[in-house]
Amino acid sequence: MSWICPCCRETVDDALEVCWQCGTATDGSRDPQFEHADEFEPEIPEPKPQYRLSTLVWLMFIGCLVFALFGSIANGRPNALSVIAGLFGIGLLALQVFSWLLIRRISDVRRSIRDSVRDTQTERRTISF
Repeated sequence: MSWICPCCRETVDDALEVCWQCGTATDGSRDPQFEHADEFEPEIPEPKPQYRLSTLVWLMFIGCLVFALFGSIANGRPNALSVIAGLFGIGLLALQVFSWLLIRRISDVRRSIRDSVRDTQTERRTISF
């Protein structure tokens, strides 16, 4: 079943206590805290600051050097396995940099979408009919 809103004449489902369009109850009283979905702006947390790329590169580079140093100490001298492990470490470093750049780009796109949505909502509020 459904009921008709006494204020805006919208059909409202029985599960709702107030009209979804205008916030009026079945007895005609308006809910003072009602916000229409088009006017509601949810809280969007600011993104957390990320590490700078140079910091991540240095940390990964130092990690690769430490890994190579311990490998050379364990083997007594550089061999094919330590060279392969070094190349693998450099590959991991490149993967880390690529991942960081990709995440940063996605974050920038999300930020620009969020800002454009806020601008659109602000423009809608200022336009009066």
